[in-house]
Amino acid sequence: MIPSDKQQLHMQIEQNRDALMRHKELKKKQEAARAYRAMRENTAAAPSLAALLLVCIWISLVSGFSILAFGWIFNVFVQATPFFYVSLGTGSSLVLLGSFLAAFRSKTPASVAFGP
Repeated sequence: MIPSDKQQLHMQIEQNRDALMRHKELKKKQEAARAYRAMRENTAAAPSLAALLLVCIWISLVSGFSILAFGWIFNVFVQATPFFYVSLGTGSSLVLLGSFLAAFRSKTPASVAFGP
């Protein structure tokens, strides 16, 4: 049986509607992929080694002097030398630096707190 002109027209309309819907879905997927790529490119990069070294030195000085101040306030220099307090502060600052490095280098949401 040969379809009439009206039936052919309805079939073409249905085909065009289906093609348009597929095209719209494809556009949505492409836009979502583009937005995801843009988000991935705009995430904060890991800090440079010089910045991490500067943070390490700063934490070492602050913690070392705070431990020295603690010893001075409570007058416990009798048991230990200032070198002991500075080395103790440096060790604690290295632990802090390790935690900062772990947070910076990880891909978990914890590193978002250190972003721009």
